[in-house]
Amino acid sequence: MTHWVLFGGRFDPVHRGHLAVIDWWHRRHRTLRRVVVIPVGRPPHRPVETTTPFHHRYAMLALALRDRPWTVIWDDELYRPGASYTIDTLHRFADRTGARPDEIIFVMGADAFLSLHTWHRFPEHLNHCTFAVFHRPPHSFNAIRTYHHRYLPDVPLVNGHPDPWPKPPAVVWLPDLTVDIASTRIRDACRSGRPFHIWVPPSVAAYIQRYRLYTSFHSPGGSAA
Repeated sequence: MTHWVLFGGRFDPVHRGHLAVIDWWHRRHRTLRRVVVIPVGRPPHRPVETTTPFHHRYAMLALALRDRPWTVIWDDELYRPGASYTIDTLHRFADRTGARPDEIIFVMGADAFLSLHTWHRFPEHLNHCTFAVFHRPPHSFNAIRTYHHRYLPDVPLVNGHPDPWPKPPAVVWLPDLTVDIASTRIRDACRSGRPFHIWVPPSVAAYIQRYRLYTSFHSPGGSAA
């Protein structure tokens, strides 16, 4: 059975940590069909004016992923009115691709998983995919296990690399996948004039500099024209 891996986020900007997640799936998951990267349209938990416009975030993703043919950028959320909810994305992805719940893996960082109970229509998501959670310091597996016991006591929690991959509902902890880079750190470096290039691909760094993103000279609603 092949699997679609869905990886959503603001990607504001996309950085080497995001790419490490994408590359990890390409190396490790033998049933991978595609990693589907999903830039959120309108984040429901953040003021819209604090998020860089979609066209900039999409352009940076396209630059970062152009040499990774096992990826595809899903732009569906750009055309969806109102806030972007994961449950709607899962429904729309299944409708458009015909993928079954047991063919969809939704990957997220530990920080996102620990806020899952605040998501719209939680925990319906677990009927439509298997969750895969990677390490985001300082959140450890113990924190994931405690949270899981509180909010998802009837859902299996697997620590490691199951073979075969569990069918939904299930949560898998990926102990050897760690991301310790944050987009917030990159934006703060840009605003203060500090170096940020080490955290992003050269093409993305050039794009940020060209359009003066994340600086006092850039308005979040600015144009890329």
